[in-house]
Amino acid sequence: MITFVISDDKIFRKLKIDSIVKEYSQSEIITFDDLHGEILDLEQYFFPSLFSGNNPIVLVKYLIGGNNLTMDNIFLKKMLMSPTIFIFEEMTLARSIITSLKKNGVIIHENIIEKPSKKEDNIFNEIKLLFDKDKKIRWLSYQDIVKKYPIEAIIGLTYWKIKDLISKSKGSQKEKYKILYKDLLNAHTKSWEKGAKLDFLIEKVILLF
Repeated sequence: MITFVISDDKIFRKLKIDSIVKEYSQSEIITFDDLHGEILDLEQYFFPSLFSGNNPIVLVKYLIGGNNLTMDNIFLKKMLMSPTIFIFEEMTLARSIITSLKKNGVIIHENIIEKPSKKEDNIFNEIKLLFDKDKKIRWLSYQDIVKKYPIEAIIGLTYWKIKDLISKSKGSQKEKYKILYKDLLNAHTKSWEKGAKLDFLIEKVILLF
């Protein structure tokens, strides 16, 4: 199995990688980066020991990046056929490479917040209401938003809005938004780890802040 976790958000990468690794809690984790060699050197992990009870996880950190991908389709297919679990952590990757990887069966996890177009202005205006001082307005707004948009889009834009509010606030108000951001991350993690409904957990955080 090959999985790519791509984001310039360190927290997103960590949470996603942790959730993948947790599924294989008994596996040995091997970290591989540019200090250990080049991408073609990963072939040494294609065939784990027959005496090992679990397939190892090779965490490949920042070995590709940008527009560089120095492996051909034959090498990629060998890697896909290997029982070893490869997790590539990257901050950025060219869209053409991501498209090619997807076509070959590689699992891709990205954290992309698209720039809003004029047609998308409504969701941004509605997200702002989730931070209203009136608890009832926050609740009604949230109920309306979850009926129209997927929770992944809502939480992504909510993170974006909180970061914006943190950068523009001072003193106790700034600390309040930081706590809210942390509470949302904890709710997000709890949803991954325990399979709880994300929309319900996010609603509780928004109502209580």
